[in-house]
Amino acid sequence: VSQSRYRTENKFVHEISSAIPEIIESILSAIQSGLSLTEALISLGKRGPEVSQAFFRNFESNIKNGVSFEDSISIIQDQFRSRLSDQLFEAMIFANSLGGAELHSLLRQIGLFTRPDLALREEIVSKQSWVRNSAHVAAAAPWILLVLLSLQPEDRKSVV
Repeated sequence: VSQSRYRTENKFVHEISSAIPEIIESILSAIQSGLSLTEALISLGKRGPEVSQAFFRNFESNIKNGVSFEDSISIIQDQFRSRLSDQLFEAMIFANSLGGAELHSLLRQIGLFTRPDLALREEIVSKQSWVRNSAHVAAAAPWILLVLLSLQPEDRKSVV
């Protein structure tokens, strides 16, 4: 049960992390269109990546219910459970508290670093999988050889 839960958790984190570049681009586009940061995040509840839409709808609900921007972002940050999203949301809190004049360039920089980071992570996971599978084969090889040798009739006589 815990292994299955671990795999499901990893799959979710992978999906969320993969959606971060699209989220950044959507926020940048919305801000360039004249929306505020809060409005841009609310719009992601309808137009953002499917994996994250529910979180941004909750963000909208929290904002409408009087929860502060920082607290609403912290709630989303906890739901995303991703290092990449942590960088994005902390930058938003920082930009919102300082007025957000540099938000556009800040988001661009995060976007520029996010894509190569994701590509590197994918490569590491791929190589780790290859190494793990090779180790399983290497661990099983002596046992397979032993079984094959024990099935030979002339070898069985010499052992007995």
